[in-house]
Amino acid sequence: MAPQWFIRCLDMKDELMARAQELTWYPEWMKVRLEQWIMGLRFDWNISRQRFYGVPLPVWFCAKCGTAALAKPESLPVDPLESPCPVSACPKCGGAEFQGDADVLDTWMTSSLSPLVLSNWAGTPGRVSAPEAYPMTVRVQAFEIIRTWLFYTVIKSHLHTGSLPWKDVMISGWGLNESGKKISKRDLEQYTDESGYNRYEPYGVIKKFGADAVRYWAAGGHLGHDMRYNERDVQNGRRIVVKLWNLARFCTLQMQEEHPSQHSVRAGAVPAPVPLAQRTPEDRWIVGRVGAVVEKAREYFEAYDYAHAREAIDKVFWDFCDDYVEIVKDRFWRTERYSPETRASARASLWECLRALLGLYAPFLPFVTEELYQILFRESEGAVSIHVTPWPRLDTSEATQVREVTLLLSVLRAVRGLRSTKKIPQTRELAALIIDAGEAGQEVSDDLETMAVSIQASARVREVTYAAADTVTDITGLRVAITE
Repeated sequence: MAPQWFIRCLDMKDELMARAQELTWYPEWMKVRLEQWIMGLRFDWNISRQRFYGVPLPVWFCAKCGTAALAKPESLPVDPLESPCPVSACPKCGGAEFQGDADVLDTWMTSSLSPLVLSNWAGTPGRVSAPEAYPMTVRVQAFEIIRTWLFYTVIKSHLHTGSLPWKDVMISGWGLNESGKKISKRDLEQYTDESGYNRYEPYGVIKKFGADAVRYWAAGGHLGHDMRYNERDVQNGRRIVVKLWNLARFCTLQMQEEHPSQHSVRAGAVPAPVPLAQRTPEDRWIVGRVGAVVEKAREYFEAYDYAHAREAIDKVFWDFCDDYVEIVKDRFWRTERYSPETRASARASLWECLRALLGLYAPFLPFVTEELYQILFRESEGAVSIHVTPWPRLDTSEATQVREVTLLLSVLRAVRGLRSTKKIPQTRELAALIIDAGEAGQEVSDDLETMAVSIQASARVREVTYAAADTVTDITGLRVAITE
């Protein structure tokens, strides 16, 4: 075997193990992969390769005795096969003939410099230096290169700067096919259909469903775990994109007393602020619900747990669309039944929650959220992009758990269940809804009566009565029945 270049690391095992402990791991149990690799090392790091491409080793050898001569730092980068040796005579034997090293550097030798390159550690003229950015915040990578990219980057920073290259490390898994196998580029052709579409070819999937939908799917992978690809998950991302756009359209239509028929999102009047304590129970409930998820998602993101953040955001998004919007839309469709103050309360809540939802979804759906921000919020907020605005904030000081709304939602979901059982369309108006508080008591009956108008509107019934009913028993102890 030809002579090779090495970096000695076998005598640094204890130091490297200490570095592994300094790192904050997400997920924490992935640390064992680096520890096992360090303890199992049997060879030093071979950094030279015999290839025809790569970063040249800036070294010349004396043709007579083989002594190495190194390039001067100010001459880098340099190819020793194309440039003359920087010394005219060998310092050992005085020989004047030199041969450039034909080897190139191992790929990991150069990629392990990424944190140092990004902070301009070498002080390259013309580049912005950012020593305050080093050590960097986080390394994002998959688990299979913990023993290479992560390991070698730690070695390089340890030797060059005496520190870690970053504070945290976030380890993802792989995207696999439906059968749990690796999606290989060499196997892609067999999945192309007659129209030329391939469900595993990213550009084709983006053209069909949009970049936001693909990104949404990718964000569903939990740290440290593989995730199987299924086109239905991408379709679900597309569904959320469309629903978010339609939600924004609905909200903008309600921002003024009178508005023409409108089929696209447009900038309009910004609703007047309404103190939370003066809003209806339904409005205080949704602000509290969204505000709680704002905080929960922030906690998840601080732990790089984007998958759980997405799940929490999805849940409140569908609660907002399926429950809250269904409850309040009647305020704008049948204005004679509601006071101006009630409608103003709904407008303020719709607007605040829509803005919060755009901020929550921005990391997952960057394009549709940016478009909606530009149309609806940039003029009033001033920031050039939603992606440079602060994390959403909602005043939830008065948005405690609202008992009346809990009961309202229980009735609404029970009615939906009855409609499904009896195969009655959810949009068809019912003749009557019968509610029996039963053992829940008079207090529950009183709370329900205060929500009668909202129950009637959201359940789509002409009349709400309170009598004995035994068709459905809800978790709150309520019994409900419906008549067509």
